[in-house]
Amino acid sequence: MKNLSFDFGSDINGSYLSLVLDPSDVFDEISYMVVQEDCPDFLLPFKRTVSNGRVQLNYQQKINWTSLKYSISSSMTKKEFVQHISALISPLVHGADWFLEATNFLLDLEYVFIDKTNDSLHFVYIPTKDAVVTPEEAVKFIRDVSFDIEISDDPKFQISWMRLFENPNLNIAILKNFLDNEIKLDAQAKKPVKSSVSQATPQMRQSQPAPAQQATPQMGQPQAVPAQQATPQMGQPQPAPAQQATPQMRQSQPAQAQQATPQMRQPQPVPAQQVAPQQNNSNDVYNELFGDDKADKKKKKEKTPVVKEKKGLFGKKKSEPAPIPPVIPAPAQQPMPQVRPQMPQQPMAQPMQQPQQPIQQPVQHVAQQIQSAPVSNDTVIFDDAIPSQSNFLQLVSSPIDGAPERISLDFEKPFISIGRVARDTVAPDVAFSSAFKGIGRKHAIIENAGGVFYLIDQGSSNKTLINGQELIPNKKYQLNNGDMISFTVAMPVKYKVCIN
Repeated sequence: MKNLSFDFGSDINGSYLSLVLDPSDVFDEISYMVVQEDCPDFLLPFKRTVSNGRVQLNYQQKINWTSLKYSISSSMTKKEFVQHISALISPLVHGADWFLEATNFLLDLEYVFIDKTNDSLHFVYIPTKDAVVTPEEAVKFIRDVSFDIEISDDPKFQISWMRLFENPNLNIAILKNFLDNEIKLDAQAKKPVKSSVSQATPQMRQSQPAPAQQATPQMGQPQAVPAQQATPQMGQPQPAPAQQATPQMRQSQPAQAQQATPQMRQPQPVPAQQVAPQQNNSNDVYNELFGDDKADKKKKKEKTPVVKEKKGLFGKKKSEPAPIPPVIPAPAQQPMPQVRPQMPQQPMAQPMQQPQQPIQQPVQHVAQQIQSAPVSNDTVIFDDAIPSQSNFLQLVSSPIDGAPERISLDFEKPFISIGRVARDTVAPDVAFSSAFKGIGRKHAIIENAGGVFYLIDQGSSNKTLINGQELIPNKKYQLNNGDMISFTVAMPVKYKVCIN
């Protein structure tokens, strides 16, 4: 990759990334004019200025844009992985539509920016005749990025993806075709589920009326099936006989039904209808002459419990409160006074006197230690601080309670993230609660470069300051001992840098 030196700046229009081309670089006028007329979404908009014969390119950065180097996740699902890698490869393939060469994209995660609002990627394109990267370096860039990501839900796909890079003739087009085929396979895997459901529904709907039509003639007419076959035969050549056939069928149906019902249903429904009225009439006459035995029995059953409940052994009515006043509370009160006088007995007071002597001894021992300890006038702010922790950020002031008291800089990772907790994003390393609305979800980064610490603002809306100076987004600022960091301008949360 060609060595390039970028600088960050800001003006009225916002922050920008600037690059001064070498005098030997041949500027590509065609690609520059195309981008000025129709800038694709995957590029940073840029403009050219000439000063003292040197061409300078200023790439505009937008709010909420941050470097992909500090925002890429180390674990993704297969779907997220395919979308992410495809977004990295697509500009290299489709850039030819804007007369852009794949070898002139700056393939460095620090200069690939992601929009935090929609996760879209934006690249830096250098319009020169000389190539910035080689095709082999482009493949290596995709390899390094993808190998640092773990696919959580499909390890077999990750193995097949890694085996692609064993091909010595691998290029960007092969990688793009592999990802496109994987997207098509996933789409086809979902289609059979939908098609089987759509095919099953008409079968279920057709199968339901078919048995209903067959069942009705079997119950009502034994000759329903030939009748249905005869109607289409009569109806196709001549519509008139079809109309004559329908009344014959309608007339024959009740006739057959009347003949069939006495033969098929005489043993069951007919005697039931004859027996039911005889039994009902005989019971009504018997009940009118001699009374209803069942009604009398019910009245007796209802009266007997009433008499038993109201009368006692001697014919007197039982009073309802009689079973309630059994003398239950009286015995409960008698044991209580017997137990209470036993509580203050002497054996209870004796064990209380025994521990008095051993309690006084340790108190005197601790008092002697306190008197013998040296007295210091220095005030210790944090007693729970780790002795080995030599580099940290100490909280100075916060308008809202709950800010981290101390941010350790003795981390083993290349960097740590600082931001606000949100449900839809991964929690940062240094997390502020949702009450700190001024602090963004991805607000800032602290990077450790061989013991030298850098603070980087991630395109936050409410800014980050060092010693009152507002930071340019995505630019590294070295931290020194005693520096004052302020997160947000309106309601700043201030930390002091403590570096040994």
